Amino acid sequence: MAQRLIPKRSFRQQRGLGLVELMIAGTLSVIIGMILFQLMMGANRSGNRIGSMSEAQENARFAIHWLAEHIAAGGYNPFSEVAPDSIVMAACSNNATPPAANAHCSIDNTDTPDQVAIERVSDNGLTCTGASLADLGVAETDMVVDVFWVERDSGSGDDEYDDLLRCATYTSSGTLLDSAQTLTSGIEDLQLLYATEDSHGFVALADISDVSAISAVRLAILARGYSDAARLTGTRSYLRLDADPLRFSDGVPRLMFEDTVYLMNSENVVADNSE
Repeated sequence: MAQRLIPKRSFRQQRGLGLVELMIAGTLSVIIGMILFQLMMGANRSGNRIGSMSEAQENARFAIHWLAEHIAAGGYNPFSEVAPDSIVMAACSNNATPPAANAHCSIDNTDTPDQVAIERVSDNGLTCTGASLADLGVAETDMVVDVFWVERDSGSGDDEYDDLLRCATYTSSGTLLDSAQTLTSGIEDLQLLYATEDSHGFVALADISDVSAISAVRLAILARGYSDAARLTGTRSYLRLDADPLRFSDGVPRLMFEDTVYLMNSENVVADNSE
């Protein structure tokens, strides 16, 4: 069989990519790489933002649910011969906070978190953190007071886990029954307003002349994510009921949750007719 010979090209006839073509290809590669990098960075920021917002939302929902549930249980009275003097305890005379003695009282602030103290009958047998009241020597007909407050920057340095919602249970005489416990972290603020039949809406605790007449509580929780990787730009302001606005420019996602709790057991409150 005859073979067909393919002539070889000379060196001068063989051509590759020219310098201009190489420069164009390199430029296109850099542009495509930059676009892909920006897309990856954007996706990463979006993921961080969604993750931080989910953390803040989870913390806020837990805190608002826990507080609403315990505030609504205030004044619970399964025993006709036992009733609290009031559901929401009066304002502290010295702004005492747990674990101090006689800190079974409420605090109303405009620049720092509020504190709320709720009185109830101990029939359910548990403190606000789930410890057994019977083991602490409390009878089921005794009155106890659950105190809730926010502890900001409880740790050392810049720790994103040190903003805490805490609670403690006291006797009606002001003795701490068990150690104060953290309910959740990531809570930066708690604000409350109160309503009576005569208050014409929700007002500050200082504007309530008779705390035994309180029939509803409005609360607001400010929760934060644990990470600043979301890098939100600009300064963000958060309005907190009657308190001064809080402003942040640290790039951390935050959420404000509000709820209104009606004190259905307020009819069990013993009216003070001594005056």
